[in-house]
Amino acid sequence: MLQALGNLGRQVQVLVLAGAGAVGVEHFGGAIIHRLGFTTDFPELLAASDLVVGKAGGLTVAESTTLGVPMIVFDPIPGQEEHNAEYLERGGAAVWVHELSGLRPAILRALDPQEHARMSAAARALSVPDAADRAARIILETLDQPV
Repeated sequence: MLQALGNLGRQVQVLVLAGAGAVGVEHFGGAIIHRLGFTTDFPELLAASDLVVGKAGGLTVAESTTLGVPMIVFDPIPGQEEHNAEYLERGGAAVWVHELSGLRPAILRALDPQEHARMSAAARALSVPDAADRAARIILETLDQPV
């Protein structure tokens, strides 16, 4: 994945927020890789991002759509993450890349200003920023029902 990001033919900054390895900065082709390791600053870093490249975990999907950050989904975990990837792709907010060779063209397409704007709007359209409040309300209403 880092090879695809380093060989885009344009300069990019890449934030790696998980994974093993040393924390620090390295240059790889045209990419400056910032290995941050585990961080609690995910919401702030995501808000400053143009694109998410990675898996389609529930919280990442929820936060990305709320902020209108398009996704390139690669190697999702079978089950829920695959369902998330299908949902995002169907809604136009993401591209699910099934082969490593498709990563570079998908990223370049998503970074094109017109395509990025379209995907960002689609992400916002899929967003349900008050989902937790809705779920809590349904649970509380259900608890008030006689059994």
